[in-house]
Amino acid sequence: MKTYVLEHAQFVNQFIADMVKGIPDDDLAAQPGGQVNHPAWILGHLSTGRDRLGLFLNLPPRLEEGWMEKYGFGSTPSPNRADYPSKDALLDLYLAGRAELIEAARNTDDTRWSEPLSDDRLRALFSTVGRFTVQALIAEPMFHLGQISAWRRAMGMPNYLDQKIAEMTAR
Repeated sequence: MKTYVLEHAQFVNQFIADMVKGIPDDDLAAQPGGQVNHPAWILGHLSTGRDRLGLFLNLPPRLEEGWMEKYGFGSTPSPNRADYPSKDALLDLYLAGRAELIEAARNTDDTRWSEPLSDDRLRALFSTVGRFTVQALIAEPMFHLGQISAWRRAMGMPNYLDQKIAEMTAR
């Protein structure tokens, strides 16, 4: 089962990256039609998962000071593009962090997945390292992928999934 989870996590990461690559860098912090969570903030937010899940997979923290406050739970996205790194920097950080998490999860003994989380607040929601791993690697990115998709439509961009399916069936 772990293999399928990790393969799907990689698929989700690539899907998010592909969706964002077609967005002009200058538009990354736009908040069209009340869409507060824009791609710049979403990529920064998803990058916090590297350090949050990494705690349970024996990875040392790597995000710079202030990152969690700017992008973590309860933070407020700014519409000012200058408040965020470049699209390439955000994508690189997100994808590198996710690759580290997937590799750490792959190398984590299967018995670790059934151990209770040491964080009381997270344990109340996810109970075990395995459940939190699935949440952090698949469920949360998929939730935010939906936000990016809605954001793209609000910006007048084509539906990415329709484009992707058309490309795949044209082959």
